[in-house]
Amino acid sequence: MRTTPLLAAGIGFLLGVSAPAHAQDSGQPYALQKDSEFEYGCFGPCACPILVQNGLNGGFLLSPRGPDGLFFDYDVLDVRWVIPSPGDSLPVTGYGTYRVGGEFANQEQLTLNLSIGGGAPRIYDSGVVTKANEFPTIDLDVAAKGFTCFDTVFAVRADPQGVAGTGASPAPKFGIVAVQPNPILAGCAVEFVTAERGPAELALFDSRGRRVATLLASSVMEPGPHRVTWSGSADASTPIPPGVYWMELRAPSRRSTSRVIVLKAGSKPASSFSSP
Repeated sequence: MRTTPLLAAGIGFLLGVSAPAHAQDSGQPYALQKDSEFEYGCFGPCACPILVQNGLNGGFLLSPRGPDGLFFDYDVLDVRWVIPSPGDSLPVTGYGTYRVGGEFANQEQLTLNLSIGGGAPRIYDSGVVTKANEFPTIDLDVAAKGFTCFDTVFAVRADPQGVAGTGASPAPKFGIVAVQPNPILAGCAVEFVTAERGPAELALFDSRGRRVATLLASSVMEPGPHRVTWSGSADASTPIPPGVYWMELRAPSRRSTSRVIVLKAGSKPASSFSSP
């Protein structure tokens, strides 16, 4: 990796008016890992003498938006990165979207609206690609011009804050902890945590956002770990077709989702609940 004072001059054409403000929201804090990079210069098939590579520090928030077709969408909020360079570090700010899912639940896409050094914002997109790591780890490159010839690229390597390179979330105070087994052959067990005493419900939604099964109707829950077992059948007492679904835990001011794959429908519309 080369750090060079040419960085500021090399991206001068990006500078202009400031990016528009974007509403800040709550979400899971993410931290960039040490192998995140900023790259500026020539990519294939062109052959150019300039390729600037710098480290990238900082983080962002990831907030669930909901299912959209075969994907589940997240808002990327409050991007605050720094491109380090001796005496001339540049801030990167912005927001965007992250999508995970696809027909075989193995695809993802990151699209960011970023401003470098207070300059005019530009769209950086990874395109829809096969996942390199299991979610919640995010490991994607985003480019302004499709990774072709003279381009600007951010290599985003990020994990939930406090978890570096493990591919696993920190122990949550609220949320779905595990769905086992997943894929689901004939039912599953869902382990989740509630943060405070109050109403909560657990349900399954299809790729269009339609509720197909209620595992736990709205009930007053005590804080702590809980477990629900589910047979794999819909509320209408009919088997659920195989496909990609989203398990969602809801409370008055919180929401947690987990992608599940149903391979075989259950035989009876039944579930049971327990608190360890």
